[in-house]
Amino acid sequence: MTQSIINQVRITQMAFYGVLTLIIFLAQPATALVTTDALPKGVRAMAFVVGQATVSNSFNSNGNLRSLVEPLNRSVTLDDLAEAEPEIKDLEKILNGMSPEQFGSNLFISNFYSDIAVAEKRMVPALLWGLTDNFSLGMM
Repeated sequence: MTQSIINQVRITQMAFYGVLTLIIFLAQPATALVTTDALPKGVRAMAFVVGQATVSNSFNSNGNLRSLVEPLNRSVTLDDLAEAEPEIKDLEKILNGMSPEQFGSNLFISNFYSDIAVAEKRMVPALLWGLTDNFSLGMM
């Protein structure tokens, strides 16, 4: 048991040092660029590319655009509250008895609407190579 753990640690260390050596080898002649111009021929660089997106809508089963929280939006009436708290049914009866329009049954409490936007930001390492003076190849 102990020997297998030691072997796993050694394999992990070897993989880590192998990746670190590869990164150092590729980034050794690296040049920091602040432009989108092509790298000069033979120049290798390692950079971090930052990307971001904001999502506030999705598509429903019919393919129509809808808010992410649309299924959570709802209207709340006195009947909805009475399901959770039986004493509210007594209040409804009292209100219905006070008016001929059945005020208690038609009492509207509130609408619950919400909005949400998911903001996502990522930083991805990129390896770049200047193949010619006018053409660079990058891999993320």
